[in-house]
Amino acid sequence: MHTFWGDAFNYSEFTRPWLASSLPFPMGLILPGRVRGSATERFTQMVTKSSDATDEEFEQQMYSDATECLSLLSQSLGSREYFFSDRPSSLDAVVFAHVAPLIKARLPNSRLQHHVKSLDNLCLLCHRVLHQYFPHVEDGNFFIFLGGGEGGTFLSNLMMLPSTLYVVSMFAAKVEKLLNSKPYSVV
Repeated sequence: MHTFWGDAFNYSEFTRPWLASSLPFPMGLILPGRVRGSATERFTQMVTKSSDATDEEFEQQMYSDATECLSLLSQSLGSREYFFSDRPSSLDAVVFAHVAPLIKARLPNSRLQHHVKSLDNLCLLCHRVLHQYFPHVEDGNFFIFLGGGEGGTFLSNLMMLPSTLYVVSMFAAKVEKLLNSKPYSVV
């Protein structure tokens, strides 16, 4: 969340134009700032900022915590296909929801993105989920499926984020249906 809403460069160059372009006038001028304020408040509540820390130190701590969390998730997943068994769990859906946009978005400030792309097993998890639950999406057509394109314009590529979130919600619903359809035990 911080990468998209809190990072000033990503917000001004990616998130704000994407959200503003998908809203009618005048909401495109008003809503992005309000959503950013709400998101900023939410992640500020999650992380306590010491009174003597500068904004740069606070942001560095946020990125440090995020890279540590992603590394721990990667270590926990190891060489398994999914976190708990041979089929996805709600944890796999949550990880997919957070990691897939980081992998697929074209962020101007991509330091967290570079880290997540270095974690091959998390990238493979996202790839596996897309191919298992969304077989109509081919590797080369992912950006086209999400509304953008490899050679498309910047604005068309911005449209991939809401589509990614839609894909995530569809996947989460499929995982929930799967979990409710059969007895499930955590190994």
